[in-house]
Amino acid sequence: MYGHLSSFKEISLLIEKTIGNISEIYIDTTNKTAKETGILIKAIADNCPKINYLHTYIEPKDFIHIKSLLLNCRSLSTIGLKSLEFFINKNDNNIGDELLNIFTLFSPKSLNEIVISGLWKYSSYAFTRFFESFREHPLYYFGFIDSDNYITNDHKIIIRKYINEGVVKSTDTI
Repeated sequence: MYGHLSSFKEISLLIEKTIGNISEIYIDTTNKTAKETGILIKAIADNCPKINYLHTYIEPKDFIHIKSLLLNCRSLSTIGLKSLEFFINKNDNNIGDELLNIFTLFSPKSLNEIVISGLWKYSSYAFTRFFESFREHPLYYFGFIDSDNYITNDHKIIIRKYINEGVVKSTDTI
């Protein structure tokens, strides 16, 4: 879906009527003020157990809904999460750590491609834990979308390490 959404609730209502028959969702919007990303993620988690591809937006306050998505959608193989905001508060220290921790604890074995916003800050510690959690089932691809404003040389060194060890097969970040 592409267009001018006033709210992600509109798409959520459509998803609730699909009776679990959606396998791919790709959302791109020109309206960066659209809200309620959590409602969308919850609708997908509750109504799309067979989904294998998801690309959408999310706000940090709605990261918690990714947990139910990962627990309920066990066939998910690809996920892309973009930020709605182009300007992030520089005081939001390591706001992306919550998202990485959710992936670390709840990712299904099927998940092998992850793309996350580079507009969120991530600590080196959370980054390392995240990649360690994929040692048993390596990622085919890991990357950033939107920008890599907060991706430091330390992050790139960590990614390179896990590529060299076979935990990540491919990236466009380093």
